[in-house]
Amino acid sequence: MKVGIEIGGTFTDVLAISREGAIVDELKVPSTPKEPERAVLTALAELSKKYGQIDMLAHGSTVATNAVLERKGGPIGLLVTEGFGDLLEIQRHDRYDIYDLRYQRPKPLVSRDHVMEVNERTETDGETSRELSEAEITTALDALSERDIRSIAITFLHSYANPENERRVKRLVENRYPGVEVTLSSDILPEFREYERASTTCLSAYVMPLVNRYLLRIEQGMADYQCRDLWMMQSNGGALPASMAREHGVRTILSGPAAGVAGAYHGAKEAGFDKVITFDMGGTSADVSLIHEGQPEVTTESKIDGLPIRIPMLDIISIGAGGGSTAWIDSQGMLHVGPQSQGADPGPASYLKGGNLPTVTDANVFLGLIRPDHFLGGRMKLGVKEAQAVIEEFAEKMGRDPHWVADGIIRVVCNNMALAVRLISTERGHDPKDYALVAFGGAGPLECAFMAEELGMDTILVPRYPGLLSAFGLLVSDFKRDYVLSRINKLDDMNLENMNVVFSGMEERAIEELKTFNMDAADLQRLELRRFVDMRYKGQAYELTLRFVDSEVQGNLETLKVAFNQTHQDKYGYADTKQDLEIVNYRLEAIIPQGQPVSPRALSNASSVTPKGEKNRVYINGTLRDCVFYNRDELPVGFTFTGPAVVEEHTATTLVPPGWKGSIDEHNNIIIRKEGHSDEN
Repeated sequence: MKVGIEIGGTFTDVLAISREGAIVDELKVPSTPKEPERAVLTALAELSKKYGQIDMLAHGSTVATNAVLERKGGPIGLLVTEGFGDLLEIQRHDRYDIYDLRYQRPKPLVSRDHVMEVNERTETDGETSRELSEAEITTALDALSERDIRSIAITFLHSYANPENERRVKRLVENRYPGVEVTLSSDILPEFREYERASTTCLSAYVMPLVNRYLLRIEQGMADYQCRDLWMMQSNGGALPASMAREHGVRTILSGPAAGVAGAYHGAKEAGFDKVITFDMGGTSADVSLIHEGQPEVTTESKIDGLPIRIPMLDIISIGAGGGSTAWIDSQGMLHVGPQSQGADPGPASYLKGGNLPTVTDANVFLGLIRPDHFLGGRMKLGVKEAQAVIEEFAEKMGRDPHWVADGIIRVVCNNMALAVRLISTERGHDPKDYALVAFGGAGPLECAFMAEELGMDTILVPRYPGLLSAFGLLVSDFKRDYVLSRINKLDDMNLENMNVVFSGMEERAIEELKTFNMDAADLQRLELRRFVDMRYKGQAYELTLRFVDSEVQGNLETLKVAFNQTHQDKYGYADTKQDLEIVNYRLEAIIPQGQPVSPRALSNASSVTPKGEKNRVYINGTLRDCVFYNRDELPVGFTFTGPAVVEEHTATTLVPPGWKGSIDEHNNIIIRKEGHSDEN
């Protein structure tokens, strides 16, 4: 049996599949923020008791993310080339918000007294012009050791062209300072731009000890269930063995949200949608991403807490908007929701754990959209009186009707999430109206129609078991490893042969590394190697990434010029066909597709009898209405219904408001469309 477990802010999502790929069980257990592995081991214990041996665990976690945001990693040391000691302090001459008069640069992860300069030098062509002094290195390492530094990042100038000096230092540390972990920029990001490379390397070194301890605790617990195979979700939407995740902790930042996008991508592709916006709303946050022409958007220009990360990551925007997000009033009497959250502890007031502030979940309970005896399939009872009490108390402070306030909480949080969607769509040249919205997470299907209305979208897809889609994404994700190498040349000075030499070297390295992951012959036979190049106009400070396919590139590389100019035109609105082009980076994706398909269709137990549903009175848009509540397990393929209606299931609640209609497609997805929508649009 294989198990996917993704830790959220309020609940930990669990999905189990058989060796044949059939989904056999699903769980939601309360998250344990102070000891996140405890929720994982609780789920494993329950599954092991029911089914016996667990063969593999695929895991997504926010441990690395939280370590950076809460500054709970480190402390770490940094070795740099002489003259570059202030690299992390100087950063770039830009500002995240040029209108913020109180703007401050992001605080580096390494304090200045933990940065040691080393008298060495490698040139841009890889030649070593200044040899390392072992005595000088030892002095620097001794100084860091005396300060109890157990994790060291090494970022030497131009080490992307020749990593030997960095590797020499690593060997020295391993021989003389056992227990000290070393992170090399030439391993993490062999790419030019010193500040971004140093920042990414330091992020990885900063989270490495914490990620190591976390994975060790999980592996120790897994041993009780004879489960030895642990894989981690990366930020690029692919999976890696835990051994690799230990060395590249920075790749697990956004691990959980990436799993959700992977699950949404799989579900949308199966249902025939190739242009979708994914919308994952959980207990503490909402994550949105865009899938264009069947491919998730990827970026190498992400930031966390203001610090740049240059590794490939799914282009996900996260905001503090979830079921546990707290409503509050500003000094002008305006209503706000989030980013503060009640999280898993104490949670919303209706969770009966001592929460005493109004949240999005409390508003939905108060309005009647979440029925207290049907939450999580009836396994968790909610307190209506408690939700009513916090909403009424909050409404009294505003001097408003409680139902108006509860409805306002929903509208405000949906507006916040719509703004996030516009960041990844409208502001990048994509009209949301041309896309379907894939709604998932415990709270996403309940709010998705309101958000779609805000954006002018008319089609929504709610996949099977939406509250567990991130766990599902873990089980369907392919193995994926990214490689990059900086080699800056004018395109006119290159030819297909010398470009292939660079790519061939990267491919040989990838295959050798895969062998260390205990990949068998069958795995390597499925290996796909995809080539890309980063290009720019000469003199530009940014690049565009293009797929490099031999069969599509002529000997004079003319097709590459045409493709770059067209891509530049599409993204920035202009192209300069007379300007010289440069190749900056070579990129390689090593992908091993999942050998065993997984489909949520195996979960369908729908009856052939037309469901009647139960009628209840609820408030929608400030009006008390009759609403039909359906059990999703009873909805057969082809069933259609009109709003207002609510579909309940174990992991989420879906709202179809007035003016919308729902149907069940052949894959057991709920397809929600605005009335008057034409499938031909």
